[in-house]
Amino acid sequence: MLIKGLRDGAKSKEVQNRAEIIVEVAEKKMSKAKRETSEAIEKLGKEKLEAYRTEVKEFVDTFSKLRNFEFNDKFVMESSDLGISELQIREMKEISLTAEDTLKGVVTGVGAGVLVGWGTYGGVMALGTASTGTAIASLSGVAAKNATLAWLGGGSLAVGGGGIAVGSLVLGGLVAGPVLLIAGGIIGAKATESLNNAKANLSVAKKLDSDVNAAVKETEVICQKVDQVMKIIKVLRKDASIANENLKRLVRQKDDWRQYSDTEKKTTFAIFKTVQILKEVVEIPLLTEDGVLTKEINEIQKYAQV
Repeated sequence: MLIKGLRDGAKSKEVQNRAEIIVEVAEKKMSKAKRETSEAIEKLGKEKLEAYRTEVKEFVDTFSKLRNFEFNDKFVMESSDLGISELQIREMKEISLTAEDTLKGVVTGVGAGVLVGWGTYGGVMALGTASTGTAIASLSGVAAKNATLAWLGGGSLAVGGGGIAVGSLVLGGLVAGPVLLIAGGIIGAKATESLNNAKANLSVAKKLDSDVNAAVKETEVICQKVDQVMKIIKVLRKDASIANENLKRLVRQKDDWRQYSDTEKKTTFAIFKTVQILKEVVEIPLLTEDGVLTKEINEIQKYAQV
């Protein structure tokens, strides 16, 4: 019995060590995936902010120089499919100003959660609510609704942050965890019982590793989609920039809407539509409350053809 006990004790330590190594490697993989995904969404958030501050704001500033524009003008009303509403212009102005202030905060060291929030939701951050009505003026406001966003944004568990080592990770509908602290202290007095515990820990560790691998794949898909969105936004920003220059030229030549020909009015509407498409893409939410990619973001490729 003594020899068997010694063998079981040695075996339990070996199995326990394997479990601990698996968990350590899994945590490193998940930590790397979190960092890369967070950085990707932060860059997207900054790109969205720049789009609001630059192209959207330029349109609003130039459009505001157009005298005697009437939103209830007969031509404007009849051209509603290309038209401009007072609400849309006001919203553009509000968001562009908020984006400008936010970018100033980025320069002075704003938290990563803010950029992750803008990368995920775009202009609804400025308006205070997502399409679901969830308040997202701060990352903590959305934490209860979007565990993935909270996890990516960091922070304490109390404000929706934390990570794989402090609780359960919700990612793409997948629950990976909770992570058990399977340190060597679990080895008890009885060698056979210790071996059983070690085997149980190894089983948990293997399941954790499988879940983490699946979660890492989810983050890779998110990063791929973020990269695609980023490329489309850059193209649309160039289009909007060219459109804004055309509007500036038009307004410099003639700044009274009443003097515009039908062709010039339609040109103005087309310019607005170009900027509006950029704004529309920027505002497509990246993730649902469940932490999965939204249907809209999965269909974003259609904007690459505009």
